[in-house]
Amino acid sequence: MDDDLKRVLEEMRSENAAAHAETRRSVEKTADALRQENAAAHAETLRHVEMTIEALRQENAAAHAETRRFVETTADVLRQENGAAHAETLRLVESRTDALRQEIREESAAAHAETRRYVETTTNAMRQEIREESAAAHADTRLLFGATAEDMRRLVKNVADGVTLANEKIDRFDEKIERIAAGLELRIIRLEVESSRR
Repeated sequence: MDDDLKRVLEEMRSENAAAHAETRRSVEKTADALRQENAAAHAETLRHVEMTIEALRQENAAAHAETRRFVETTADVLRQENGAAHAETLRLVESRTDALRQEIREESAAAHAETRRYVETTTNAMRQEIREESAAAHADTRLLFGATAEDMRRLVKNVADGVTLANEKIDRFDEKIERIAAGLELRIIRLEVESSRR
């Protein structure tokens, strides 16, 4: 009985070892097949990914080129619009500048005319005043010649003093006229300079 049991157990061990070996070989074959299928699938997936990436690159390049063309076209349009606006602004500035120059010229001409009239009026008044004083001095001189020689000498001295004073006054008037004329001329020059700067 023990021998039979041992024999049965030994046969079961042998069958189990054979079945285990067969199972291992089957598993190894299945694993190899799965590895090959996985490698093939991986290679296919890699090719698909590479093709997709290349397609995306081409699409991106096309989109980039289209975007660049759009940007260049928009930039050209903006340049043209900016050039037109600049030209319009320049024309407006030139027009207003010309109008301002004309206004300044008219104001300057009016100021010059007014200054000339003032100078002429003042000069004429001074000349008339000097003529009247000179005529009065001459009349006094003629009256003095009718007196005696002593009186004449005194009168001549007085007349000489009066003439000297009159000459000094005339000189002062001349200096005053020259200062006024110089001031007016300087004012005219300044107005012309300011007019040319504007």
